[in-house]
Amino acid sequence: MTSLKNLFKSKANPLISLLIVLSLLNFLATIFVYSTGIKKFADINEIISNTRELCISGKASNDDLDSAAEKLYSDLEELSYFSSKLTHAVLTTCRAITADEKNFYAIDSLELEVLKEENQLKSGFRILLFVSVMTILLTILTLAIQGQERAGFSLHSSSDSILFRNGIFKGLLIATLCALTNFVLTTISGATKIPLYLDSIATIAAAFLGGLVPAILTAMLTNGLMSLINKAPYLFAICHIMTAIFSATVFYAAEKKNPKRITICAFLFAGLLSAISNGIAGSAMSIAFCGGRPDVFNRDMPSAGIYFVTQQFDLALYWAGIALNFADKTIAAVISFVVCKSSRIRQIFLQ
Repeated sequence: MTSLKNLFKSKANPLISLLIVLSLLNFLATIFVYSTGIKKFADINEIISNTRELCISGKASNDDLDSAAEKLYSDLEELSYFSSKLTHAVLTTCRAITADEKNFYAIDSLELEVLKEENQLKSGFRILLFVSVMTILLTILTLAIQGQERAGFSLHSSSDSILFRNGIFKGLLIATLCALTNFVLTTISGATKIPLYLDSIATIAAAFLGGLVPAILTAMLTNGLMSLINKAPYLFAICHIMTAIFSATVFYAAEKKNPKRITICAFLFAGLLSAISNGIAGSAMSIAFCGGRPDVFNRDMPSAGIYFVTQQFDLALYWAGIALNFADKTIAAVISFVVCKSSRIRQIFLQ
């Protein structure tokens, strides 16, 4: 009951309000793109159906068939970026139509490939909806408990150095344990198809428990393991290091402002800065590596779905990148706060 009163009557922290507004905007924009994408697929399916009827009629002239093949190729060209099988099906169908072949198997194959791609792109939209709703719920929960005892914790002493909080040995121990934790979590995420990275939860915790250097070491070790075992590009460690730097800086400043009280807002602010920096830097590196080619979307359905609707390559990567990082880092911030709030954890690493 107290939480509900706090939610509706208390003045919201500006940071939490900002997180909720950003999540709502992303949710509404995703709804718009989703509905537009469904309409585009309905139009594509209608074109295929009309083409089939034209071929079945047997009354179409060669010019009509050529025109139908050109329209089919033109309207499906932007969709065929995402699948080599779909590209082959489009070309096979167009050749069959132009040659006046009653090759309905080609049209059937084309319909099947379009359906597969439609389901894939819709899954990308659903991922965006899922992460935006999840972020909204987390920030509303935070809003409900802000100002209460469980929304923060007290420190017996503040850190005098941003580099190492409690010495080099503990810092190295924290970095090792946190890197292993990150690697296990991101491996589980990949194996279970969870639409989150989950590779920086322990990095934020390391920034608070160990300081800047242990957090950076955590980031580098995590990406090193991912590169060695999961074959992930190591250059994206730059994004992870940004998370470490922003988190350590935010926690150091928060302690200086109020040495005896750390709230969940400090963790959320660290997550927000990390999400923005990771989303922008990661998307920029993806664009630089793929040279502006849409085939970068082969395993990135949220970006592919946005690109299919907007036909804006950079917008698709930045939007999806920031949105996914926004959800991922919000969850990382909340979980790392819960971990660091544990008196047992603080007793082991902060004393």
